[in-house]
Amino acid sequence: DVINISDNGRHRDPALFLHPAGRPESRSALPFWVAREHRDGLAQWFGQNLAAEHSLWSLIFFDETVAPVPPEQGARTWFPELDWVVARTGWRAEDLVVCLRSGIGANHEHADRNSLIVKYGGEALIVDPMRPPYGYSDPAWLMRTTAGHSAILVNGEGHFYHNGVEGTPGTIAQARIVDRGAGEGWSWWTSDATQAYRLVQRDIRSVVRLVLVVFDLPVVVVVDRVTQWNQPATVEARFFADDWDRAVEITVGEQGFGLRRPGASAVARVVSRPGFTVRSDRLPIPPERAQKHPFVAVTVEPAQATTLLTVIGLAAGDAAPPPVAVEEDEAGFMVVLGTGPQRREFRIVEGDTRPRVEA
Repeated sequence: DVINISDNGRHRDPALFLHPAGRPESRSALPFWVAREHRDGLAQWFGQNLAAEHSLWSLIFFDETVAPVPPEQGARTWFPELDWVVARTGWRAEDLVVCLRSGIGANHEHADRNSLIVKYGGEALIVDPMRPPYGYSDPAWLMRTTAGHSAILVNGEGHFYHNGVEGTPGTIAQARIVDRGAGEGWSWWTSDATQAYRLVQRDIRSVVRLVLVVFDLPVVVVVDRVTQWNQPATVEARFFADDWDRAVEITVGEQGFGLRRPGASAVARVVSRPGFTVRSDRLPIPPERAQKHPFVAVTVEPAQATTLLTVIGLAAGDAAPPPVAVEEDEAGFMVVLGTGPQRREFRIVEGDTRPRVEA
């Protein structure tokens, strides 16, 4: 299974003809080349155990003298130079994986700064919709914009993205990881995508997303802080679900939403300084594509400074997600997760433009 950012990956079911070329995206040739050139046992293990396809190039690149080294299980957060942050509890299908797309531009990219991916219990629960079209004249080109990602819209608009006339090159939109922290069983980081959004709307002062992952519960806390220089703005957070197989159930309510797939579920408690509404929706693109990518939208009333908390409890199978409680005060929010020995408390300090986590 490939948990995709942008064009990478295809749907998990290899029996279904879901890609125009019908090819698996996880191939062993590349990790075998890395293993051979760098004597990298971890890459060798990936090629032998996680690849969906061996090709002629796999045979050419494979070097049997490189001993495979399996990755270590356990909670960890990876901060690569690209600023594509990945937090995980391990390498099994049922493990928790949380990814945030920060960083600069790259070829074939989307307008996806600060977009979120959450996988747990063998299920992709919050996703980056797969396989948008490459032609800008296709109505489904909308999937490449911020509106087609689990990210933030300000006044109904996403961040800067080219119009596609010259293909799918990288853009000048940028984000960067500006803060992070960790403790036993948890990790958090903050991504600032202000530049990417201000290219479209000059009155934007800041667009910042903080993600806190509590590995052992498990819970993912998303804090969106959006501020304006002069005029109030409407902020909308979108969370896309995976419905390629028509197996997702989406529920919405006054205080949050739920996403359920056959193997796992996510229940989100939403808190915002201004009032908000929650709805389930689909993109205005051809129905055969739109039905695969339903989403939940949390829309906050106009304000010059918006802080939106989305506290997402996760559970495998028919189990119930951990209980969540949120208390507000003038300086921020107290988030209480779980009960008994697993009870955790985290304070979210709002700050001016950049929130922080205190445990």
